[in-house]
Amino acid sequence: MNPSAGLHRVSSALALLALLVAAHLGAAAGDMPGPRVLVVHSYAPDFSWTRDLHAGIVSVLQGPEVQGRYRVEYMDAKRHHSPEYIRQLLGIYRQKYAGERFDGIILTDDHALDLMARHWAELFPGTPMVACGSMSVSAPTTFPVPFATSPPPSRSVNSPPTSLPSCS
Repeated sequence: MNPSAGLHRVSSALALLALLVAAHLGAAAGDMPGPRVLVVHSYAPDFSWTRDLHAGIVSVLQGPEVQGRYRVEYMDAKRHHSPEYIRQLLGIYRQKYAGERFDGIILTDDHALDLMARHWAELFPGTPMVACGSMSVSAPTTFPVPFATSPPPSRSVNSPPTSLPSCS
């Protein structure tokens, strides 16, 4: 996948995140600096899929209309996915992000989605999330937070979905 394809894949998710962030903050985008976003990648940056998705995400976040401030985590779950590794990773995230608040979280692929589905309330309560690149959902079927992979056709931002849409 080339970077423009990566950008195309994440554009609708990022557009939804921007809307969710604006609704979450209750303010117009011009009233404050760009959103603070956490990007959680399932895999390491040496995978072309991850690099392409990241390039697309960053191209939007660094754009003049968004000017987002962002942090990035690479779970490296392709190589490390044991329960002990996930426990250690959660410990790092608990320590690293204690007291930090983000306006939105972008998740790429299934491992990041699964991790946040299970530990969102503890790590980032109330923070809107979007996901891209997920092929199957092993996560719980409901999220207590605005969440989507793309704008749902029959819902507005004021009534976000409460269940995970199918990922494509």
